[in-house]
Amino acid sequence: MKSQSRQVVVASMLALSMCVGGSITHAVGQDERPPTAEEVEAMRAAAKKRAAERAALPKGYSTRAGATSLQIPQPILRQELEHYADIMELSEAQRRQWHHLYEQHIEHTAEYRARVINPLIDQEEELMRRRRTEGTSSVPLAKDALAIYQKRTQAIQELYRAERTLFDAMSPYLSDDQLELIDRAYDQRRRDVLRKYLFFGFPGADLDVALRLWELQQSGVEAQPNDREEFRWDLSSYERQATALFEALDVARINRTGHTTVLLAELNTLRQRIPDRDEFLQSTVDLRARFFRLHEAEYQAKRRIHDLNQRFIARLCSNLNGECAEELRSWFHEAAYPVVFPNPFDVTDIVRSALLLDDLSEEQRVILNSMKLGYNDQTEAYSDKMMREYMNWYALHTPRSGVFSPKEYDLYQATMMRYQRRRMEAAEELIAILETTLESSQLDSISVEFVRYEKQVATFEAARQKRAAINGQWPGPFD
Repeated sequence: MKSQSRQVVVASMLALSMCVGGSITHAVGQDERPPTAEEVEAMRAAAKKRAAERAALPKGYSTRAGATSLQIPQPILRQELEHYADIMELSEAQRRQWHHLYEQHIEHTAEYRARVINPLIDQEEELMRRRRTEGTSSVPLAKDALAIYQKRTQAIQELYRAERTLFDAMSPYLSDDQLELIDRAYDQRRRDVLRKYLFFGFPGADLDVALRLWELQQSGVEAQPNDREEFRWDLSSYERQATALFEALDVARINRTGHTTVLLAELNTLRQRIPDRDEFLQSTVDLRARFFRLHEAEYQAKRRIHDLNQRFIARLCSNLNGECAEELRSWFHEAAYPVVFPNPFDVTDIVRSALLLDDLSEEQRVILNSMKLGYNDQTEAYSDKMMREYMNWYALHTPRSGVFSPKEYDLYQATMMRYQRRRMEAAEELIAILETTLESSQLDSISVEFVRYEKQVATFEAARQKRAAINGQWPGPFD
């Protein structure tokens, strides 16, 4: 058992290819490969989930393609209604009033959607049909699309005002302490809407820390801050800033979506008129600069959300108990940096089990604690370097900045592999010290953790081999 775990780790590390986690974007032959039974089942489950979500929608919400294209916000769902009631700390009697006001709100907005929103969806779907016949180079068509987006923005503001009225209508039924929670509940609603209809494509920009804390609480993981007042202040500060940043991103996205359509049509028209490449590039400097500024504004808005989430994850976790802090930190790392986390060579569970052994001597305990601190410092340092490398690569090679070369990608992946190898070596060193520090009977007592670790590494290697089998000659930039 002692050498088996090392063999598994070494085998997986030697087998590592250019791919360091994530999925590969440029696939070869995927259309020719029939889906596996697991993939078919996953597609069926996804279809059932979409059908259930549509069935749960209140009346007045359209699921047509035009609504999706315009990203029309859906009404508040029942489960969301309960979340906002939790934020406002409503009693049972207050919840009944909240539900009554909600039904009135749905009736009002259903009429507005039928009168204002649905005609916009009709116009957008007509535009889609025209685009298929007239093509994407039609400047008049692009300007019509921009006009629809501008009308959409005005119409949605009315929906937002109606939702604000719903929350404010609860004021007469709340205590003085609860009145302060209305803004928090409404800010959560705004973020829920914007997160659903923003296509992020940026690490950690689609995450809501406050929502995750509530989800953890619902699952039984209580947030027990060391300083409760400081925690409430930090969480309130996060919610205000996050809402403002999501709203700024929505503005940047609408500007980019509407105006980019016109710019691309103008560029396509000029390309047809000016066949010479150099002359075309010289003639379109201003248009291309405007195009870049639109994408850059959206990119920077996303980056600010990522930075806010990263900053407040560190601040909140420093004030939380171990379990909640660990869950929150792991959630952010794995969601924002899937190429880095979870660490496939994480052996902390083995060390934790070893430290819980009843027959551990004081000398062994000192060695294990020292070993644990050293291992944590090493792996955190290498993980931090991988996160920075990933973010640097992302900043330079996002879709806003154009293409990248295979040579650049090779360098990026070589760097990521080097840090991955360092994490593997840190795990190997720790396992070696464990095997020389603990007695055979003690090692047998924690053998289940070694088995779990071996399965963890084997799963990582199997996933890597599956990616290598189905993906193309060289991967995309975010693997």
